[in-house]
Amino acid sequence: MKISELLTDASKWTQRTYARDEFGDDVAATDPKAVSWCLVGALVKCYAAGPDSVPAEQALRAAWARWSTEHEKNPTASTLTGWNDAFGRTFEEVKQLVEEAGV
Repeated sequence: MKISELLTDASKWTQRTYARDEFGDDVAATDPKAVSWCLVGALVKCYAAGPDSVPAEQALRAAWARWSTEHEKNPTASTLTGWNDAFGRTFEEVKQLVEEAGV
């Protein structure tokens, strides 16, 4: 499964934790009870330990680097987690980055 197939709408995305269950509690990204994921949690859920994990992370990081250059006025996030959790970040921005990365 690709991240774009997992994060299909804003209800499936979260911030400040890798994943949440239906009650909003923190769970592991691979927990079957998870119903929403941050960008990195979705990367773990979709690609962890698989043959595409490194290429997927590289594609996502490359898209993030382009995004930071083209869209961020004051890029401050030094990690994908920090970018996902940035104040004011929207699901639409995350979705655009994922689509740009092709993951």
